[in-house]
Amino acid sequence: MALEALNDFPEEIIEMVKQSDPISLSLTWFRYRPPWDLMRTSWHKGTVTLSGDALHVMGPYLGQGCSVGLEDAIVLGRCIGLAIRKAQEENDRQTREAISSAIAKYAKERKMRVLRMASQTYLRGLLAKPISPVLKLGIQVVWLVLFGKQHSHAQYDCGTLLAPS
Repeated sequence: MALEALNDFPEEIIEMVKQSDPISLSLTWFRYRPPWDLMRTSWHKGTVTLSGDALHVMGPYLGQGCSVGLEDAIVLGRCIGLAIRKAQEENDRQTREAISSAIAKYAKERKMRVLRMASQTYLRGLLAKPISPVLKLGIQVVWLVLFGKQHSHAQYDCGTLLAPS
């Protein structure tokens, strides 16, 4: 079935699919995650965290999905960098605890920004659908009340990375 869908693909791609072991393949349904799910779930456990699209896939309506992922990387890098600087002379257990704490700080710092971006994307997505003019007006009012200026989402400063020490 997969090979039939690849008729117009380069030969290397077709060969790669032919050589793939079917046991190694898995099917996962893409599931919409409403913005409020981001508030209810934990983003990290110990020294493991989610970021970027693994955490907050966004529709293309604001053109900010990649930007939010890069913001995640900057904030996570800064949090871990500070923890490592602080823990350089400590033992392994203390270093792990410091990194775990840094990841928790990252999750806390990013949560409201990501919730805001996901909510804006959700509302923009609703406006892109064929809906009644009354509902469109309601969405625009909610947008103005919650988010204010039209392009405020693009004016975010996630801070700077640390210079190597």
